[in-house]
Amino acid sequence: LILGIFIGSTFGLKKSNGSISLDGDDQYSKIDQILKYVHDEYVDTIQTKELVDKTIISLLSNLDPHSSYITAEELIASNEPLQGNFEGIGVEFNIVDDTIRVISAIAGGPSEAVGVQAGDKIIKVDGKVVAGIKITNKQVMENLKGKGGTKVKVSMMRRGKRGLLDFSITRGTIPIYSIDVSYMLNSKTGYIKISRFGATTYDEYMQAFEKLQTQGMQQLIVEVRGNGGGFLNTAVDIYPNTSVSTISS
Repeated sequence: LILGIFIGSTFGLKKSNGSISLDGDDQYSKIDQILKYVHDEYVDTIQTKELVDKTIISLLSNLDPHSSYITAEELIASNEPLQGNFEGIGVEFNIVDDTIRVISAIAGGPSEAVGVQAGDKIIKVDGKVVAGIKITNKQVMENLKGKGGTKVKVSMMRRGKRGLLDFSITRGTIPIYSIDVSYMLNSKTGYIKISRFGATTYDEYMQAFEKLQTQGMQQLIVEVRGNGGGFLNTAVDIYPNTSVSTISS
């Protein structure tokens, strides 16, 4: 009881005329104190989880453009293209300067079929502006994903082109393959192009690697240009298994 009184008097919140003052030198505890005070004293009901998420996002926005926070739900959605099949327009994207930027159009997907390219910036979806509105990954998914066979109109800005480019894209089931091509360049040199590092990339790579070895491969070119990234551990797992002389480009 005595310890509790001491902690409360030293680090607790002091309320006066509807305002609060923070005591103590622990900078980290201030956020907890304020969130607890808002939760206990705010006039209306608040969604604590949503408030905490917004607090973290605001905090990280003051660091640098590369520090960001996404919720567990958004993480699951953003990792979905690396896990297996999904229904949508078939693009990998990132949000840069509050604008959706296409990292790559998935090979064999609806977006690639209509001519969407890496670097395109999505400005409108079905006539609604989606740039400069502080859009989230979750909102992007809600706009672009959908049942196979449904259509979505996407307006994009492309470097070197005037005005917006309009694409009518029919959503479909997107097969996720990591190895675009693998073949022998000559009697000794194999070639493998890896487009992403997903959940199945390692198995795909080893199948391609072993097939090339049976064809007499002694050296290998691994092509990763245009690779949109993915799971770091997958990339790490692949590296030791390039047991022939390897040139990466």
